[in-house]
Amino acid sequence: MRVLSRLVFTFLLTALRPLPICAQAPLGAVWDSVGTILRAPGVSTGGYFRYNLPRRDITLTVGDVTVSPALALGSWAGFSGDPLGATVMGDLVLTAAEVKPVLAELAVQQIEVTAVHNHLVGGTPQLTYVHFHGQGVATAVAARQRGAGRARARAGSGHDVRPHAGPRIGVREPGERAAGVRIAGGRDGRLRRNGR
Repeated sequence: MRVLSRLVFTFLLTALRPLPICAQAPLGAVWDSVGTILRAPGVSTGGYFRYNLPRRDITLTVGDVTVSPALALGSWAGFSGDPLGATVMGDLVLTAAEVKPVLAELAVQQIEVTAVHNHLVGGTPQLTYVHFHGQGVATAVAARQRGAGRARARAGSGHDVRPHAGPRIGVREPGERAAGVRIAGGRDGRLRRNGR
């Protein structure tokens, strides 16, 4: 009986001991930090965190009509997954002067560009939409994405718009033969600017 009492006592001491307290922030705090880094409030829906980054600095017109910013100027970043292994996807709204420096900075920051396109034909200023994708620790990915925002701001201010580090990205001029650019049928293509 004495041995059984000791076993029960030892088991209870082991099972009921306080668990070590880890210095972990609650899940919400990580996503709040992402919002602070991006300088945007987040909205959460079922494990997905979206941060709206509207372009309030642009007045877009098509013909004589001023387009509401909510319809065409909505940059955003959406995060999902675990904060230590998050995925981000989003859309950046850029003016023509901002495209090259932002694409260069996204490459430096190791954020993939998944699409570059236009939504509006005949809009002034001409806007380009860049879809992006990145992975990693949520706060680190947000900081890397914020680097693209700084490149956009520098381009708009007229300051030096070169990326701060990383590989040089070659940009070809319109009409120059581009190796690796193929059009349907396997023929070489030529790079052209929109509308030219």
